Amino acid sequence: MINYHKGDLFPYVDKLEFDGLIVIPHVCNDKKAWGSGFVVPLGKKYPRAKEFYLNQNIELGKAQLVPVAGFVQTDGVPYSQLGSRKVIVANMVAQTLGGKRPLYYNHLVKCMEQVQALTTRYAKSYPGKTAMIITPMFGSDRAGGNWDFISELIEDCWLKQAIPVTVCVLE
Repeated sequence: MINYHKGDLFPYVDKLEFDGLIVIPHVCNDKKAWGSGFVVPLGKKYPRAKEFYLNQNIELGKAQLVPVAGFVQTDGVPYSQLGSRKVIVANMVAQTLGGKRPLYYNHLVKCMEQVQALTTRYAKSYPGKTAMIITPMFGSDRAGGNWDFISELIEDCWLKQAIPVTVCVLE
């Protein structure tokens, strides 16, 4: 079952007592347009997620997994810091701009499967540690998707894999 939290995602993540991996997935477009909705505060909180999105070409159906907290850079490769909370932003490219319905559900599922694979790899690499997903109501506002259907995709892709999911809803 999806856990719903009323309030801003970032203070919720900051106050959460959790020693594992937090993945923050959201929907991006394939045109490198980062300027409205959830990405505005996301880019302020985690500028690295915005920088990666704007500076790399990424196609529909790909999730760009960007380490933003609990990692150190060595020779351009992020390494996990011991004993610290880890946060990865998943820029899920599943939307194009314009059109009647800019969200592509088939591309969204591919992205969600990549997020699921990340959490599985984490659990295998760090026995005893868990991963969780904390996310906005992605894909249902500017992307034009149907939240009822997206929540069923969350059930199929993440909850059935025993990944805890919290959706933060602004009041």
